[in-house]
Amino acid sequence: MADPFIWLTAAAVATTKIRLGFNICLVPQRHPIILAKQLASLDQISGGRISFGAGAGWIEEEATVMGSRSRSAGSGRWSISAR
Repeated sequence: MADPFIWLTAAAVATTKIRLGFNICLVPQRHPIILAKQLASLDQISGGRISFGAGAGWIEEEATVMGSRSRSAGSGRWSISAR
C-alpha cells in the first residue's frame, strides 16, 4: 500500500484550494520524529491545507506487531483538532 503522505504531497503540488488529509493515521505505526517532519513538510507545501486525524488503533494483534502495549477496547479515546 502506498504511503498516504506521498499522495497528499502530490495533491498539494497539483492543487491550490482543496483540504488535504486522510481519515486516521495510526500514530504507533510511525516514528514520532519522522511523522512530525512529514506533517510539517506537508503543511508547508500545501500552505496549511492539511487535516490530520490521529488514532492509536484497536486491534490487539496490530498493537503486538508494532510493539505497543495493548489495552482493552473502550478504555479511552482522545482527539486533537488544530486549525
